[in-house]
Amino acid sequence: MTSIFVGNLSWQTTETELRSTFERFGRVNSVTLMTDRATGTPRGFGFVSMPHLEDAEEAIVRLNGTSLGGRSLTINEARRPSDSSAPVPTPGRRSALLDLL
Repeated sequence: MTSIFVGNLSWQTTETELRSTFERFGRVNSVTLMTDRATGTPRGFGFVSMPHLEDAEEAIVRLNGTSLGGRSLTINEARRPSDSSAPVPTPGRRSALLDLL
């Protein structure tokens, strides 16, 4: 199963609209539009899950840069956040914040 990131969405875009856009390229398992936890307002991006890699790759290539709701979409394969991007403390070294005190 392939998860696809869809960015630069209009706040008016619905899950149904996004699903139908991707279903032109194959079966869609799920569509999730992200919202702000506190206010519930759309955040302008979401994720589409497709079971077949070939269908997902075609959707990514064909839909990236196309217009939906008057906005140019940014579409690519979703990546899981990696732990390697988190800063690793170095033993015996003071933090820069402590240097400011």
